[in-house]
Amino acid sequence: MGKAVPKGVKRKAALLMTEFPKEFGDFEKNKVFLSSLKIPFDKITRNLVAGFIARENRKAHEKARAEEASRKKALEAAMAPKPKPVISTQTPETLPTPSS
Repeated sequence: MGKAVPKGVKRKAALLMTEFPKEFGDFEKNKVFLSSLKIPFDKITRNLVAGFIARENRKAHEKARAEEASRKKALEAAMAPKPKPVISTQTPETLPTPSS
């Protein structure tokens, strides 16, 4: 089961992530940045927002990495040499007949 995060924390985090998209990273960096904003968060709210932003960043990075890997795999598959079709040298007369 996942962590339950209050809607207020999600809203605050979403607002901050849109306002300062390049400022966030891991939990500790987020905590320091949120403290420097001079927004009156109490300690618990600050930590919840910092942790939620850290998880969202991690999810976004993992999703981007997975998309890049699938793109790379698709490109490799497209660039791989295609096997030549096998042409049978047998004519209908020389094909083995199924024995019943």
